[in-house]
Amino acid sequence: MKNMPKSDILKHPVFLILISALLSYFIIPAINKISEKNKLINDEKLKLADQIIDHHLVVDKNLNSLYVALDIFYKDHRYISNLPALNELRLKKHIEIQNLYLSFDANAWFWESHYILKAESLELIKDDIDSLRILFRSYKQALVKSAKLIDAVWESTLRNNKPFADDLDVLITSKKDSLDLLSADRNKYVKNIVLLLTSND
Repeated sequence: MKNMPKSDILKHPVFLILISALLSYFIIPAINKISEKNKLINDEKLKLADQIIDHHLVVDKNLNSLYVALDIFYKDHRYISNLPALNELRLKKHIEIQNLYLSFDANAWFWESHYILKAESLELIKDDIDSLRILFRSYKQALVKSAKLIDAVWESTLRNNKPFADDLDVLITSKKDSLDLLSADRNKYVKNIVLLLTSND
């Protein structure tokens, strides 16, 4: 083979066997390993995206339950003129609202840190981890604003030992409008988080 022309060497059976062996034992397994790793990463990305969507929906459901419970209480008792009777009803309802808030509180805070850590540790996102942090931070800021709006409705309906204010209808409606806008913002942030996670699929 030493004195053979290059074109003949490339066609020689021994050379072809060597090439075949290299492909079979090194190159193909390496390609398969990379392919399997990429598939595992993509599967983890999809799983994480599903978990984030589910968590977001739970938080939104908890938040909505709080608002609806407060709104219904106000609408059902707005014409009660007996203040002691109204305050007694407020006290009973306050316990229910506290339990609803505890459910919201258990799901609402710190979960984004868990998902960011998971994305980092599994190397699901390398170049865009800062973008992920920014989106989660924006989501949390919108959630904090929503919680403050709920607190304002809670304060004016249950924590207040005075008769319902004449303009409470307007206040509750305006808070609901603001809550709807913030909910749309959170949906947008979650959509962008999911797109960021799955963009390489």
